[in-house]
Amino acid sequence: MTWVFIFLFITFLLFLLPVIPALMELILPTDTQPLRVVQEYDTDITHFAMGFKAYLEKNFGSFFAAADTSEFAFQEGVLRDGTNFQVVKTGGAPTFAPKELNKSATQKLVLAFSPLVLPDNMFFETEVYSYGTLTTGNNSHFRALLAEDAINIAPNCTVLRWVHSGTDLSVGAACSLFGRASAAQTISIGENCQFERMNAPTIVFGKPTAAPTFNAAILRKTLDLPNVKDIYEGRWVVNGDLDLPVNSLFDGDLIASKKMFVGQGSHITGSLKSNKDMHIATGTRIDGAVFSSGSLYIESGCQIAGPVIAESTLFVERGTVIGTPAVLTSVSAPRIVVSGGVVMHGTIWADETAIVAAPSAGRV
Repeated sequence: MTWVFIFLFITFLLFLLPVIPALMELILPTDTQPLRVVQEYDTDITHFAMGFKAYLEKNFGSFFAAADTSEFAFQEGVLRDGTNFQVVKTGGAPTFAPKELNKSATQKLVLAFSPLVLPDNMFFETEVYSYGTLTTGNNSHFRALLAEDAINIAPNCTVLRWVHSGTDLSVGAACSLFGRASAAQTISIGENCQFERMNAPTIVFGKPTAAPTFNAAILRKTLDLPNVKDIYEGRWVVNGDLDLPVNSLFDGDLIASKKMFVGQGSHITGSLKSNKDMHIATGTRIDGAVFSSGSLYIESGCQIAGPVIAESTLFVERGTVIGTPAVLTSVSAPRIVVSGGVVMHGTIWADETAIVAAPSAGRV
């Protein structure tokens, strides 16, 4: 009997031994400090691009200080951290070893003064930088792109991490932009592209269309709504679904406990919120924010000040404008489908995926 007790005791100790550190931390906690969060990582879409710029200035200070590229007629080398690099002379193009050409890929960091034109069908596994303009080839793939001037990404290309232009970013059809894409002035992104997060004062999806127009003369002011639960300082709360007639003029904020439908040609001077799906019909103007706990359908020719947020899928039809160049805003949803002809000003962020679709003929 004694041996049985000893055996069980030893077994218990062996079982307890791995969890002793966890029990000690539970009884006498030592790791109680909050985790350090770098706010710029999440709030500044250019965080990685600016970090890479600082890396270049540290390792190629004379490159950025040079008035011309005479001392950088052509140069290859290895940085202290083991990164292979190649500096491309003005008006030249990158050169590749036979092994790189056979693999259609290079691990070299590529830098150029201006302009930089890249070949087709190549995978640049390390960042590419241009002091001036940067133009990619077709069917190419990139880790990241940075240019002080315009960037033109050819069709059927992929950017895996981020891309930033000091002026304008143009993205050809059927490209994939994973991570962050930003520009100091304008982003133009072609149809059948997919992206995750973009920021610029102006973002044009597909081919631009005419700006939306509104006829205030035909609006009918809405003074009464069914199933009103509460009215407070211009905010109306409605029980159940809310269906605004066409050409409605509502002065204030609207909240629906279920679905919301805003009729064609309406004007809302405040903000909208629905706890289920929301549908905003053609030619509607909203001077405030729009929030839907479900999917959000925005038809063609609408004008929304923003922000615009959906907790499910967001659909935006052609000719709609969100935000203004003077007052940038944000658009966010897990999944976003934007038709060609939409214009946004500010940041658009899809938690899962976003695509630029060809403009449809009618409602979503």
